[in-house]
Amino acid sequence: MIGALLTAVASLSAQPEAHAWALEAPGYEPVPEMLAAATPRMRGGDARQSPPPFIAPETPPAPPRVLADSTLRILLRNYRDSLAINGHGTQRGWVQGGQANFVSGLSSGETGVGVDAALFGAVKLDGDGASGDMVHVDRDGDGGEKRRAWAYMGGYAVKVRHGGMLLKYGLQQVENVFLESKDNRALPPTFRGVTLNGDLAGGINVEAGSVDAVSPRGRTGLVGLKTAYGGTPISRLDYGGVNLTSASGKLSLYAAQARDVWNQLFVAGRHSFGASEAAQWTASAAAYVTRDQGAGLQGTIGGKAYSLALARQIGASELAVSFQHVMSDQYLDYVQEANGLYLANGMVADYNAPREKSLQLRYTANGADFSMPGASIIFWGIAGRSKAPRAGVSAPAEAGTWRDAYWRGGAPVHGDHHELGLKASYVFDRGDVKGISLAFIALVHRGSAHYVEPGEREYRFILNVPLKVF
Repeated sequence: MIGALLTAVASLSAQPEAHAWALEAPGYEPVPEMLAAATPRMRGGDARQSPPPFIAPETPPAPPRVLADSTLRILLRNYRDSLAINGHGTQRGWVQGGQANFVSGLSSGETGVGVDAALFGAVKLDGDGASGDMVHVDRDGDGGEKRRAWAYMGGYAVKVRHGGMLLKYGLQQVENVFLESKDNRALPPTFRGVTLNGDLAGGINVEAGSVDAVSPRGRTGLVGLKTAYGGTPISRLDYGGVNLTSASGKLSLYAAQARDVWNQLFVAGRHSFGASEAAQWTASAAAYVTRDQGAGLQGTIGGKAYSLALARQIGASELAVSFQHVMSDQYLDYVQEANGLYLANGMVADYNAPREKSLQLRYTANGADFSMPGASIIFWGIAGRSKAPRAGVSAPAEAGTWRDAYWRGGAPVHGDHHELGLKASYVFDRGDVKGISLAFIALVHRGSAHYVEPGEREYRFILNVPLKVF
């Protein structure tokens, strides 16, 4: 699948059309020739009597773009979280994290080469062995390794640009419908593999990739991929997709293969209409189709799921309603450490249980409508109901296997649940504090006895301070 996509991408990127962001070859000013020498000195004479030849000052050559276009950015993040889970006590974490991200330019010529690197580090201010990945955890994912501070290579990559395509290999943050890095802790996860991305003519974007490991949140080493709900190992995930963007909307088509677990197809569309941007409507839809693949390590999968959403723009603010439906006896599962569900109702809970339907109402208040530019408040409420799977989990689950995810409280997973949430944020846009952002999240989730996710109450605070070194 990936090979066919890369072949198609190569043929598209071979078009002679130039791209606005293509790198230009560095230009060097010509060095003037040495002027003719002055009259030779008289024998025994003083050098001041016969001045040395005049040499025009040389214009220094422009530095190579790989250096001149390089950037070093630092992000300081203060992260504090309190999560009370019914029947499991309260998890608390307070961490000061830092990310130093170096991004090189690309060498000149038809094919540009460069490197990226990121150093991550954190200091735990509060938290214990029960705090999970809010702080540092050991190699098994438990909180037994109580480190006060830790640092590691959060990312590294070699990159090559040819035509309109950028190819990268290494440990990197990824953002697509299968592997968006789940950046909700002090430090984000990064995935190891190769990625390809590029913008072509006509508003077409293509991307593809293959990853085999992840550096998870709260850890300092690589681990293998696995599914989020089943816990099934994934030796490699391959994906590819195409996005077509226009002034009024976007259409996306992606495919992925989690080897020996599943094949997955994703399609989504969004269209905006109305007399003006301040009063427009936006309709969107998205769907996943999943089938077991190869050895079928997570059992038989025949999953379908979709969401529909309609949003109304009210000035700079927005009111939206959405419906989501999982039409199968399996979870709509995804890769652990990723926001791998691009459906409408995945705010805190995923609403992805077998045969689950959910409805959301969300209002985003933009501060520009209330003389507070830079401020934003999101209010949302979601309710869902799932039915017990009709096949595959009629007997008690086998502990430690993917079947265990389908069994809660002595019965197959099913039931009602709902959540209410608020996220308030502010981004400073002027002066010495420009770019600094604050975010506060408060939410409550309540579920019935046999639903997969327990009731919880959470308060989270995040302060981001970006710094530019060069």
